[in-house]
Amino acid sequence: MDNTHSGPVTRNGNRSAILESLKDGIDGLQRAIETARPETPEEQRVQLRQYYELGYLANQCWKLQRDTDIDEMSQRMALLEDKTDMERY
Repeated sequence: MDNTHSGPVTRNGNRSAILESLKDGIDGLQRAIETARPETPEEQRVQLRQYYELGYLANQCWKLQRDTDIDEMSQRMALLEDKTDMERY
């Protein structure tokens, strides 16, 4: 059995990989939209669907980045609380 997983995936590591995938998807859709020249109603529907997908991916990317920022702030606050508790004693 081939085990390609090299170790535990941290929450932030997994989040970073997902964020990177979302950004790649956004870039790919933007290129597809920019280069498309829809001529038929079906091609126009496909392009419209790509706009919806782009909006969805951008929203998911924003949410994931926001969650990452919140986690980082929580970690900083915990460190500050630990430091101030240590200074009291």
